[in-house]
Amino acid sequence: MDLTIKNFEKEYIEQLRSVYAYYVENTSITFDMHTPSSAEYLHKIESLAKCYPCLIALNGDEVIGFAYGSSFRDKAAFDQTVELTIYLDPDYKGKGVGGKLMNELLRILKEMHFRMAVSVITVPNEGSDRLHNSFGFKKMGVLPNAGYKFDQYWDVVYMYKDLA
Repeated sequence: MDLTIKNFEKEYIEQLRSVYAYYVENTSITFDMHTPSSAEYLHKIESLAKCYPCLIALNGDEVIGFAYGSSFRDKAAFDQTVELTIYLDPDYKGKGVGGKLMNELLRILKEMHFRMAVSVITVPNEGSDRLHNSFGFKKMGVLPNAGYKFDQYWDVVYMYKDLA
């Protein structure tokens, strides 16, 4: 594998959307019910990239994963807290791509002086649990039956890491 991690570039939006579509259509990992259009997803990522790191993992020219930061809560008091999101092409799970994305994302967020990183993870998600635990994230709590998708309720767990 020829792994490269770089900042988001517009030319990769359709590949990012394709990776994301898998999770929308096949999993409860995201609670989105419909895959966004390319224009909608481009608007979302470009908006995030104004304030947060948005990274892509490439194997050659193929997007195999991506990660970004976003607002944890829309109140000024939370400006130093960032929510993390990482998605991997299913064929590249368990191959170290998530760890490399997480490492780079956390490095940049520390440089940007964020104080806390938070992840909201649908239960079960063993891969995400392992990834976050390996980076020292701590479990804050569980919201039981917080989301409804595929005709059932799903719990979500909140995990955090102090970046200061």
